[in-house]
Amino acid sequence: MDLIDWRKQLKILNSFLLSTMMIGSVLADESMLSNTKLDILNYSYQKSIEDSSKLNKDWINPIVYKYTYNKSEFYTTSESFISISQPIFKSGGIYYAIKYASSMEEYSNTSIDVQKKELIKQVVSLVFQLNKLDVNIQKQKLLIANAKLDIERKQEQVLNGILDTSFLDNAILDSNIKQNVLIDLEYQKESLVNNLTVISDKEYLNMKVPVLGLLESEKFIENNIYIKKAKEDIETSYWMKNMMIANYLPTFNFTGSYSKYHDAGNNPKLNEDSTSNIGFNITMPLDIKFSNTTESSKIDYLKKKSLLTDQKKQKRILRLLIG
Repeated sequence: MDLIDWRKQLKILNSFLLSTMMIGSVLADESMLSNTKLDILNYSYQKSIEDSSKLNKDWINPIVYKYTYNKSEFYTTSESFISISQPIFKSGGIYYAIKYASSMEEYSNTSIDVQKKELIKQVVSLVFQLNKLDVNIQKQKLLIANAKLDIERKQEQVLNGILDTSFLDNAILDSNIKQNVLIDLEYQKESLVNNLTVISDKEYLNMKVPVLGLLESEKFIENNIYIKKAKEDIETSYWMKNMMIANYLPTFNFTGSYSKYHDAGNNPKLNEDSTSNIGFNITMPLDIKFSNTTESSKIDYLKKKSLLTDQKKQKRILRLLIG
């Protein structure tokens, strides 16, 4: 590929990187990333699954086991006590909690996808820059070779009295400038190679450079991963808002307990027979912060909807700017 083609590709790349990453685009090749980076991302996915599973079970209360050992001057007793208070109806709160856990997992996974694509984007950008530098370095070497020929030609012309020595001095100066530019280009290349090794295990020369293109305006918005993430954030906020409201509504709970003395210690007031209780109760918190808490969650939900509208507007403007 010649320098003109590289310039065209780099122009598209710059516009592309400034705008956004696309879902399923040619850039989404995780093989470009180092094994360490992939391990970190995979651990993040696994953590997201476990965190979501935990959230999905948050409405289930634990069974409490308590063992008590008492020793006094007259008696020594030991007792086991098991109890549970489990909500079985929370005015929709249980359903909202499950939906929130599911939407939170999707949002977390998309956030990790964004991290992955940002890393891939860095790799692609570095590969393009390195390829461009290779072309510029080769071009600069040819310019230096041409400058040396110019010096030799002017030396002959000066010796033959055709030119003044100032022309030769200028040619030597021009050659030195071109050599300094080459040194600077090679230093830039070394810096970029070092940056690449941080996020990729591959040599840039062994990476296939993608041919970039631009999506149609509507597909650009539909396939934008940042907009996808914003939509999932809205859904998560919606279920969170409903959960917060449900927390202040009536809850129907199942309650149960079981106790048994393993050793009554000859205490006449105690016996080693077990006792159990099963019942139900209805609870409803009367919290002065109810209005503030629920309104805050509603405002957060509405804010994220407005942010999505604003983000779509920005992406459309960017798409128009890059043609």
